[in-house]
Amino acid sequence: AIEFPNEAQIRNPWFVRALERSIQLKGGVIFPQQTVSEFLFDSTGSRALGVKTSSGRVIHAGNIALCTGAWSGQFPELLPLLPELKKIHPVRGQILCYDTGRDLAARLICERSHYFVPRGGGVILVGATHEKAGFDASSTAEGRAELERFAHELLPALKAFQPVKHWAGLRPGIKGRHPILGPLPSVKNFFINAGHYRNGLTLAPACAELLLDQILNRPARLDGSTWLPELK
Repeated sequence: AIEFPNEAQIRNPWFVRALERSIQLKGGVIFPQQTVSEFLFDSTGSRALGVKTSSGRVIHAGNIALCTGAWSGQFPELLPLLPELKKIHPVRGQILCYDTGRDLAARLICERSHYFVPRGGGVILVGATHEKAGFDASSTAEGRAELERFAHELLPALKAFQPVKHWAGLRPGIKGRHPILGPLPSVKNFFINAGHYRNGLTLAPACAELLLDQILNRPARLDGSTWLPELK
């Protein structure tokens, strides 16, 4: 076992709410539940102009960043420009939440592909499964059983409690080097930020810095050359 005394956790819903509010305070506009049906390019195909949504709304943009997680490989018009996107596929992960009413643990613990996250106040998260189930984000009895076995082995006191919540999400799985971060080779104002697999929130601050430096064409604060999109 290895202890990382400075390792921390992030509350995903709080993080997203803070991000949303930050965007709004900076004058950004969010269009929730809007599906992009088409990317717009100039007549040469070398410059992106904006997007068109399924409702017919056209949004013009000086730059576009594709940050669509497990769905990043689902845009047929982009695949000829970057075949590497084909590698991104959904990997389902299920999580259990316990509420014991008292703190049974104080440490975040990772063991192989599973983890154990005490949130405080008796709330404990147990994750996660790794399943190839396409874009099916439903939770299953098999997934629950796998996580309960792990939870009971790691913390036998949890046998006295039932999970209060059980849900699933889709990770952007990818083989080989990842993530993919940078401009499309043939469209310099179209940027990709995808394929983070299990580390999206962990890598988010660094990836945001790299992406911003690239969009503003300024010296990078971090070396992101390893993850630049490549035509293969």
